[in-house]
Amino acid sequence: MPSLNMGSSSYSFDSQTIGNRAKEGRVGNFALGNVRDGTFYPKYVGRSDSDLQAELKAKLSTKSSTRQRFKFSYASSLREAFEKECANYHDFNGLENENHPPRPEGQRYACPNSSCQELE
Repeated sequence: MPSLNMGSSSYSFDSQTIGNRAKEGRVGNFALGNVRDGTFYPKYVGRSDSDLQAELKAKLSTKSSTRQRFKFSYASSLREAFEKECANYHDFNGLENENHPPRPEGQRYACPNSSCQELE
């Protein structure tokens, strides 16, 4: 199974837990999903180019039976966050993401997946 590269812990997808775990004003990535038999199964992957905590809280409106927990990681740059989101998008089957991750505003980064033709 591919890895999200977001550590081994997942957290309850609620406002208080997000506020306690994710720092404000940080660039980063996240995955929403569920845990079965001790394994986290992502159903949606995303990123924030400016405030991971705020982005996660905004996604609370999409909480569902398949999105009860979250994982996250910080990124050191917009490019790193974009490339990680693309990798996670391509690595996991059955995601609820409707579209390929968009580039950060004003950037022309290429998707790191060599077979991807979404952002040419």
